[in-house]
Amino acid sequence: MSSAAALPQRVKVLDRFDFARTRLGSFELVAETTIRWRHDIPMIDSVQCRGDNGDIRFVIEQGGRLVSLSFSFAGQPDEEGNRGSLAYLGDELWLFVDGTRYEYRNISAPTNRFSNFTYPEAPGDQIIVPVWRGYHAVRAPGSTTFIDISRIYEDLVKARRLEWGFKSRNWREIDPNVPENQLPNGWESHRYPINKKRLREAVDWCSEQVGSDVSRQLPS
Repeated sequence: MSSAAALPQRVKVLDRFDFARTRLGSFELVAETTIRWRHDIPMIDSVQCRGDNGDIRFVIEQGGRLVSLSFSFAGQPDEEGNRGSLAYLGDELWLFVDGTRYEYRNISAPTNRFSNFTYPEAPGDQIIVPVWRGYHAVRAPGSTTFIDISRIYEDLVKARRLEWGFKSRNWREIDPNVPENQLPNGWESHRYPINKKRLREAVDWCSEQVGSDVSRQLPS
């Protein structure tokens, strides 16, 4: 009997499975293997580990590569200790990394169309779902160029202190007449803390998991 035929039926229906899970401080960490089926034979499609503490989310892929690190840009805790996001897509923000101030913003991905060519209209029955596609970018003090935030991932992980603040609101797409859209009092100078406690440990744990043997073993 072939090994494929011997696989338990309940395993054959899996598309992914968690092979490790833990909590480090405020970070919830989950390591996951995704399966790609080829002629009823399971192949590993990807192995990754995700971390989230409400302020910071990150993803580690095979080889221990940090492929994503983003912030919720949360405000001050409310009476119940919850910290909701204050920033909207398109806002211009400040990101403080151990006191060094970076300008932070979302940069739209360039269109795949040539600018000097006239394209036909999309078919009338084509459904287009508007989604944002672009990059999280930072600009260092004294620089005129925005770079992808991945260029400073290591600095963010190693930093002792992370904070953020508002530079300006995206009033081009946000209605200024809605009270909830107004910037908080003192926004010009206020800094909001980003909880990065145990981030280095969380990243190291995830890097270890994606390189482990158990990530390449089907659940029994």
